[in-house]
Amino acid sequence: RLNRVNSAMVKADRAEAAGLARRRKREVDRHSKEIQDVASLEWGEDGAERGGFSAEDDQYSLESVDDDTVITDSIDYITDSPEDLFEEEMDKKAIDEANARTISESIAEDLIDVIYLRSTSMSTQAVVDFIYQLCRVSRMEISGYGGHVGSHANDIDLTAVHYRQKHTLLTNTDQDGSNERYNQPDIYSLQKLVEVTHYNMDSRPRLVFATMWNTVSSHLTSTALHTNAAVAMYAVDSFRQLSTQFLKREELGVFEFQRRFLKPFETVMSQCQNSSVKEFLLRSVEQILLVFGSEEEKMVGGEESSSNSDQDKVPLKKGYSGALRSGWKPMLAVVGLASQDSDDAITDLGFSMLTTQLRKCINIDKISENAKAGKKGTSTNRNNNNDDANDASTISKPMRADRFIDLVDCLLMYVSGPRESHSATSIDHLVTLCKYLADDSIPLPKRKKQRCSVDLADPTSTSLKIKTSSTTCGVAASTNEGLELWWPILLGLSRSVGDSRSNIRIKGLVTMLAIINEHFFLSPQEEDTNNGEEKITSSEGKSDELPNDQPPQHGDLQTLQLIFRGILQPILEFAEVNVSSGRSLLPEGFFRYMTKGTASPPPGNMQESGGRKDRIENSLIRGKTWLDTTFDHLMDGCIALALKSIEIYKDDTLVEEVLAMFNNCLISDSGVLAVRGLKRLHHFVTCELTEEGVTDDTWAALCHMLQQCLTVRGLPRKSETVSTSKEQDDAETINEFIREEEILGDRRYIGSNAAMVIGSLLTNQQYIRSMGTHWYLFLLSGLGMGIRQWDIAAAIIARHPQQTNGGLSPPQYAENALYARKWIVRLLVKLMSTEGVFFESSSQPAADDVDNVIVGRRYSAIAKTLLHEECDYLFASFLDKEAVVSRGTAGPVKGLEIDYITEMVCSLLDGSCNLEDSNLTAMYSLTPSLTACIQINDRSVRTLVHKVLQRIFQSGI
Repeated sequence: RLNRVNSAMVKADRAEAAGLARRRKREVDRHSKEIQDVASLEWGEDGAERGGFSAEDDQYSLESVDDDTVITDSIDYITDSPEDLFEEEMDKKAIDEANARTISESIAEDLIDVIYLRSTSMSTQAVVDFIYQLCRVSRMEISGYGGHVGSHANDIDLTAVHYRQKHTLLTNTDQDGSNERYNQPDIYSLQKLVEVTHYNMDSRPRLVFATMWNTVSSHLTSTALHTNAAVAMYAVDSFRQLSTQFLKREELGVFEFQRRFLKPFETVMSQCQNSSVKEFLLRSVEQILLVFGSEEEKMVGGEESSSNSDQDKVPLKKGYSGALRSGWKPMLAVVGLASQDSDDAITDLGFSMLTTQLRKCINIDKISENAKAGKKGTSTNRNNNNDDANDASTISKPMRADRFIDLVDCLLMYVSGPRESHSATSIDHLVTLCKYLADDSIPLPKRKKQRCSVDLADPTSTSLKIKTSSTTCGVAASTNEGLELWWPILLGLSRSVGDSRSNIRIKGLVTMLAIINEHFFLSPQEEDTNNGEEKITSSEGKSDELPNDQPPQHGDLQTLQLIFRGILQPILEFAEVNVSSGRSLLPEGFFRYMTKGTASPPPGNMQESGGRKDRIENSLIRGKTWLDTTFDHLMDGCIALALKSIEIYKDDTLVEEVLAMFNNCLISDSGVLAVRGLKRLHHFVTCELTEEGVTDDTWAALCHMLQQCLTVRGLPRKSETVSTSKEQDDAETINEFIREEEILGDRRYIGSNAAMVIGSLLTNQQYIRSMGTHWYLFLLSGLGMGIRQWDIAAAIIARHPQQTNGGLSPPQYAENALYARKWIVRLLVKLMSTEGVFFESSSQPAADDVDNVIVGRRYSAIAKTLLHEECDYLFASFLDKEAVVSRGTAGPVKGLEIDYITEMVCSLLDGSCNLEDSNLTAMYSLTPSLTACIQINDRSVRTLVHKVLQRIFQSGI
């Protein structure tokens, strides 16, 4: 045998040497031809006669090259003809085939099989290296290219481009297509690789086999992505066979070997482009789930054999049902990835498989209902899994928590899929899973490790003390476990609210709110039970009558707070992308004298009054964007949850969460969302909350939110010191402010609407009584602060005019300031005419009224200061603008502005003339400003100023 091998190797060396000689001859001929071409171009056809290079000299120079010299010019390889490449390829292939034929003839086939069979006797490192080299050989066989040691065939990928390039020469050898054997890659080594993996699966430790499987799975995954469907299907079938063998081994503890072993299924499903391969993959997953996924047990014994003892009832397992544990995740992930496939058949097959898995959960539910109906007058507890076996012939184990969550994730993939019918049906299936969790007769899905081993079902144990305490580990573990099962469902539904399809997002939102309302609030019966439990706990000697703990889905305020912060509040992020400005965003009476825009809404329609159904229908008519179809419905649902919590728990904690959601709207960069949120907030406070429900904390949050709406973001601050560096910093700050205004100009819509909301609140006596003097003066001063900031911003923008496209644009800060001045003039007149605001009693107060008098005097001083500052600023602004107009340097825009401000000043002065003598004292500090207005050009203003001053002097203040 060795002699035959040696002779074959000698023949192979001779063939290789002959091939090398032929290649050198081709290189020399090609080089000679190139030199001749260059010479003909430089010297012409008669260049040889004129002393140029001759062909004989060139031939002599080429012959003088040493035999060992290798020409490495890249042009040689680029200019190779197909015939040369084919000849060289056939030389290599002939050598490889000769070597292979010699080895095959020299070594018996049974001896080769023994090598693979006895791979189980190799050391750990040896078998790892053996499998690695076997994968390399298999790659070369499947690629159909190369195979000699040291060639580039070892660096092979199995992509479509590589496959076509390497098979082009072989498939075109015969015109009649008789060379079909080259069209199908060789899978001999792939078959042996599967056998070796099978042999070593049971004999190797799990950690060692995991290292081997990393190499094998990588090769099988790349093969399953092969463009040849037959090869890819063989790799998938190899996965199926090995998985079937692997899943027969029980998974140990926390080691998730099944998840790691089955992960390649998910990779192939996500990257494969062949529909037939993906269908075959889904069928393989279906078979694995059918064999290893079921967890039902049949019990021998029942009513027919009641005479038998309990020991006769033995669970009978069919095959390896229930062996799938951590492998549920990749298996259901494969089913979920089918939802994103472009082939409807693949998606329908995956959804059918998912529905089959869900039916098992529904069957568990039906079995539990039948068992419960057979036991009249008794109730089943989640913690009691030892029910009477005579009531049903089938008992189902509690579902694993990880399997339940994987089912939810798979459903959510279909919810977000492109097919609307599957999305809607998947949402309905999520409702079914919620009913499964809410059924008290069904044990909750089991966790892999329990956080607390205290038996809450045993009233005689020490867990009785744990029950009565709300901070114990037993209750906390139960609550956390239940919330972990509910949370993926709620989170997935909240993400579906951002779906681009309006029907799906509305259905997802309605379903999510219905689940929260149904399963996270105490029912009236449960509320009475809790009240009775508190009475029993407070009385001595009756502690043994405590009822069972409520399941976690019945929740408390803390759970609802988590839902608001983690589920409902993030939904508003979808409004940042899909904004709509199909309707007017400005309040009634807003005067646009500098910009163009849509008309203001008609009177009586500022707040979209009407019921919840009317607002939703109106939004559906206006458009189909997220804000038009979903925003009002979302906020209505959140407000309904908050009002329901007040009714049940007698606590306004969720009102704060609703206000936090509104605050996110108000601080948004989207002016459309900010305006919608502000109007909905106004409607919530004025129409949906009762006067008793609006506490001082609520007014505090509301007032600070409104004041924040009046501020200008990034407004440069004035500096008292003057320096060169400070001027440069101010210039940079101003430029940054101008750039921000060009990008976020829509934020200017919120200012005028905030002024409207403040004005409507401060002109309503009911809300003034509810908020108190403190927040009344706070809002009034905030409105004045907003006017000052808007004037500064308007002056900056006037010095740096922005480019406009001539179409609709947000209002300018000067327009917002003018609109806010209308409200502040009305509020100042109302403040001056209010009885007792500026009156200071000279009599000695009673002992009981000392604190009230002190507070009253403090508010009186604040009101006087506020009145003086706002009136003084109004008069100063009026004088500055009137001076500009009087010089004749103002345009028509400034003329319109001064006309409106003149009207406001006249209204303020006219209101001052009608004040009582007791309230006229507040005007005394405005005497310098009023005196300056006497020189004004407008006669009506001069007349009113003269009347006010005359009254002040005549009253003897």
